[in-house]
Amino acid sequence: MGDRVLLSSSPKNIEECVRIAVGHGLGIELMAFAYPDLLDGDWRSVVERYKVLLEPVPGILTMHGPFMDMASGSPDQQINEVCKGRFRHALRIAHDLGVQIVVLHANFIASIHTEEYRSGWQRRNVTFHHLHAALLTVTAVAAALYPMQVVARLPIAATLRNEVLS
Repeated sequence: MGDRVLLSSSPKNIEECVRIAVGHGLGIELMAFAYPDLLDGDWRSVVERYKVLLEPVPGILTMHGPFMDMASGSPDQQINEVCKGRFRHALRIAHDLGVQIVVLHANFIASIHTEEYRSGWQRRNVTFHHLHAALLTVTAVAAALYPMQVVARLPIAATLRNEVLS
């Protein structure tokens, strides 16, 4: 398998990205559903609009999940609950759009240099993402920890069970 080229689309340029993707056999990364104003607003109508817009896209569809103020694996369990809720919401949207990969960031704070924070962050994020994957009953999760982020690649189509989507 060769490299895949994706266009990163925002709500402002989605039509242009679709036109280019169709003309050049490319995929699209959806950024719209990463932002809280849309997730708390009329996201359903945007999903319905995107279903029609994205239908002719020949390449893979991916989506950037919520990342603003998300600190998965936080020592604060209330923050973890917010992250779980936002991530689940994004995964439902991804499922509805036929997205194959969702990128979720864990928002490592590089300016904190203590070993306790760094090792604790890694341990808590591994635990959070393993528990989150189990909660979502996703059949395949590949998670890679990097110094600045956690990327969870979630094959969406038909892997989320009804209890997750309800």
